[in-house]
Order: sequence, then C-alpha cells, then structure tokens
Amino acid sequence: MSITEANKTSQQIQLPKLSVEQLNAIDILVHGKTDQETAQVVGVARETVTRWRNDNPHFAAELNRQRRVVWGASHDKLRALVGKAVTTLEVALDAQDSKVAIEVLKAVGIYGQMDPPSGPEDAELVLWHWARELADVAIRKKAPSGNPTLDLLLRDEQLALLTQQNMKSLLEGISP
Repeated sequence: MSITEANKTSQQIQLPKLSVEQLNAIDILVHGKTDQETAQVVGVARETVTRWRNDNPHFAAELNRQRRVVWGASHDKLRALVGKAVTTLEVALDAQDSKVAIEVLKAVGIYGQMDPPSGPEDAELVLWHWARELADVAIRKKAPSGNPTLDLLLRDEQLALLTQQNMKSLLEGISP
C-alpha cells in the first residue's frame, strides 16, 4: 500500500534517539528517584539529569510517556485488589472495627460531611422561609431587563415585596 503525500505529513515525526544514559535515567526517574539518585546510578552529574528533564523535549516526552505506562500498570494492579479490599473491609466491619467503619465512611465521602439539622423551629419563621423561597424562585424566572446593575438594585426590593405577599397568602391558607 503506497502512502500519499497528504498522509506523509500526518505521520508522527521521528524523534532523535535518546542515549543509553538518558533511557536509563528515565527508567530510574519513573520509579520515584530524585535527580541526584538517578545521576549517581547513571554516572552523570545531577545537573545533567535536571537539564535533560527541563531542557530536552525528547527526554521530557519519553519520561512523560513512561510515567503514564507505570501509572496505568499501578492502577490496573490496584483495581485487581478491589475485591480483596472490599472483603477485608466487610470482615473488619463484621468484627465491629470502628476505625475501619470510619475509613469506609470517609472513602464514600460522607464522614464529617453532614450538616446538623437546621431550619427555623418557629412556625411563623418556617412560613417566612417558605415565602422567601417562593419569592426567590419567582424572581429567578423573570427575564433580565438588559441592565444588570438595575436588576441587582431592584432584586432586594422585589424579593422583600414578593416575600411579604407570599407570607400573607400562606397565612391566609392556614386555618387556626
């Protein structure tokens, strides 16, 4: 199959090969070693490794690619352990392990995230709250006037007026 001129330009550009030292440095860096540790193993100065990372786009690109590979492999391993982890959590919870219970609640995002019950405890304040919510909904349903400054200035006045009207209607609907 022949390649047309148009396809040749869309093919990936061949990057210059990295040196053996650079490839070895990448292998070491992707496993979390510092520039200093990498330089000692590879046999170059720390500044050389730093320069490769910061100034050599070919080195940086390959380092990024290798990090993605290692990251993906690590995630695959973790996903394979999920079943065991859930079973272990279940066993610990069955044994009434409160620390594990707290960690499970944290993992699903509900530990310490719940607000205490709130809201007015007086019936008239409950009605006022409802009246204000109704007024707020009605104002949001209105189309803007085209003048945002005017809309902001009038909003509080409209909110107060509508809240009072809604409060009156709510109070009339309640039989003593």
